[in-house]
Amino acid sequence: MPNVIWTQSEKQIRDNTAKDFLEILPSKGLTYRDNQYTYARAILEAILNNNILLIEAGVGTGKSIGYLVPIFETLNGKSSVKSILISTSSRALQKQLQEDIKKVSEMLEISNMPVVVSKGIGNYACFKKLVDLIRKVREKKSEAINDVTALQEMRTILSKSDSYEIDVLNTKIKNPFWNKIALTSTSQCDSNKCPYYQACKFIEEQAKLRSPGPKIIITNHAKLTTLIKDGTLDEVGTVVIDEAHDLPQQMKLALTRTISLSELDDVIYRGFASSKIFMLLPNDEEELQRLRSELMLKFESFKTKLKSNSHNISKKVIARGNIKEENLANKDINTGGEYLNSTICDLAKCFSELVNFISMIKKKYRQEISELEKDFNYLESCYEVLMDMQKGDESANIYWLTKNEQTAHQKASSTSSILDFSIAYKPKTVDNLFRRLNKNRAVVYTSGTLAPYESLISEMGEVPSSRLRQSQPIPTTYPFNDCLFYYDPEMPQYDDPQHEKYINAMAIKVRDLIIATNGKALVLFTSKEEMKEVYEKVNELGMPEGLDLMLQDDANTADCINKFKSNINSCLFATGAFWQGVDFEGITLSNLIITRLPFPVKDAEIRYKINMINKKEKLSKGEKKRMLNIMNYNRMLLQFRQGVGRGKRNESDHVLFSCLDSRFAKYKSRISQYLPTDLNYTTSMEDVVEYSNNYILNSEKKLA
Repeated sequence: MPNVIWTQSEKQIRDNTAKDFLEILPSKGLTYRDNQYTYARAILEAILNNNILLIEAGVGTGKSIGYLVPIFETLNGKSSVKSILISTSSRALQKQLQEDIKKVSEMLEISNMPVVVSKGIGNYACFKKLVDLIRKVREKKSEAINDVTALQEMRTILSKSDSYEIDVLNTKIKNPFWNKIALTSTSQCDSNKCPYYQACKFIEEQAKLRSPGPKIIITNHAKLTTLIKDGTLDEVGTVVIDEAHDLPQQMKLALTRTISLSELDDVIYRGFASSKIFMLLPNDEEELQRLRSELMLKFESFKTKLKSNSHNISKKVIARGNIKEENLANKDINTGGEYLNSTICDLAKCFSELVNFISMIKKKYRQEISELEKDFNYLESCYEVLMDMQKGDESANIYWLTKNEQTAHQKASSTSSILDFSIAYKPKTVDNLFRRLNKNRAVVYTSGTLAPYESLISEMGEVPSSRLRQSQPIPTTYPFNDCLFYYDPEMPQYDDPQHEKYINAMAIKVRDLIIATNGKALVLFTSKEEMKEVYEKVNELGMPEGLDLMLQDDANTADCINKFKSNINSCLFATGAFWQGVDFEGITLSNLIITRLPFPVKDAEIRYKINMINKKEKLSKGEKKRMLNIMNYNRMLLQFRQGVGRGKRNESDHVLFSCLDSRFAKYKSRISQYLPTDLNYTTSMEDVVEYSNNYILNSEKKLA
């Protein structure tokens, strides 16, 4: 692109976009698709008219090219255009977008459009940390790392690289290397504090992000949250949110924080309450003694009542025939009742006095307290949280308890303590972020699974109706009339008293479906525990020779995916991240089994929303039930559609889809509205075997 950006009329921009899809891209080898062009035109109109567009695009639409062409034509055609930002749900998709941008720019013969990739600081190495670590190792001050050669190699790689990203060191990083050299804060990123500041590639990339002039910024949803909060997004014109269905939860996850009760206990007893502080502040010893005693008393009361409110951490219960420990994880704090809330108020009041005292001594003893500044700052941040916690229903955040990662010693111990937990919290809503995101710019929210749009709109808060556009979903380009969807209304329901019967039935049915297609199966579960139980039971029943059963490996997800792709007769039992974002094209995945409808687990956020609906006095019981059902159903539908989306990934794929939750029969008419209209349904295993023989096994023979 030339340095001068020529102004063109909106008609010319539309004409150029049409020419790209109808002539230029087909001449470069891309197949013209009506759905893709319809999708691109809707996005172009949103950009030109500064609208907020919600648009679903089914599998095969070619979303990235569909929105990249209008982006390039807009940047090329308007002299006043600002940067355009594209946000997606993961680093892997960011990398894919870079490749797509390169491909589209080459096809459109645009050679010098600046592209900036923005990730969270945890994805970057700190050169100063690396140099300091090498020095410490040489001086033998670090016992954790003794491989100077590997560290020197890292330094050489970073010195020659254009970026300090983790991907640059991908083949070299071994824990604890990365933990010791990754950026955790930018507080020391200053030319006066860091001798490597001027040559720092991270600082250079941040400067590019904020540089004037048109460019394309690629980020992910977590980093987008930071860009909105720090004001960087104010200089951006158009924003395209890909995988928009995931944005609200990714925003809340990015804003989730924890306060370790163990760390707070340590600061109170061995930091703030230590003898060292009395030596530094002799003239205020009496007031400090009083505050310390009161703080310790209130904190002990808080811990006791927190534990009591959470139904006794050490209580043993019988669950599914096994002795298990009922722990505090995910127990709500917001809804702890008057008994707990009064204790939170008492502790907050005590912290209020403490913070006022800290503010006074900071002014009075600036030099003397430098060693204690970190502890003081920590207590002040805890005070902010406590002040919000005591507001109950009016608090800005949702609070719950979460179990800390256990050390080897703790795992070996049979006892647990309240100090093994942390207070976790996240905002109740992110509508303030959406307001800033939607303000004075065109925003395109798109995904393969976005409808019904009401779910996303409800997260946004107030949206100007004059700017909001809800496009008709773009149907999938691929035909599904050569696919089959099997469901079994007679499967037993998940039920604790009949749990063994349920697992046995599930294992038999999964085994029968896998044998029918000779493997090539992805089996999706809603819980790890159930996944492992069914996996073990299928193994126990026995499989024909050559069918390789695999269990999801969280520690080596990439290896797990590659192994599944490389063996067409393998069967992968998976959950979590495998419901979305993974792509298995071709015969490798010919059998997609969803074991249970993914209704949302009642986590802290769901329980908060249920509580708020139930507290609405003006609503009848029937209306409350209807609202709860809609909330649960919409979340289930989104996750279910994401799971189904792992199936057919190209025009020639033949896929057997299955849902082994008997409730599917009840919801079929509603769910099928959001699945391909030409998909065939059956409840007969005879149809399954016939379909597999005609399509899946026949394709396997042709490959052989």
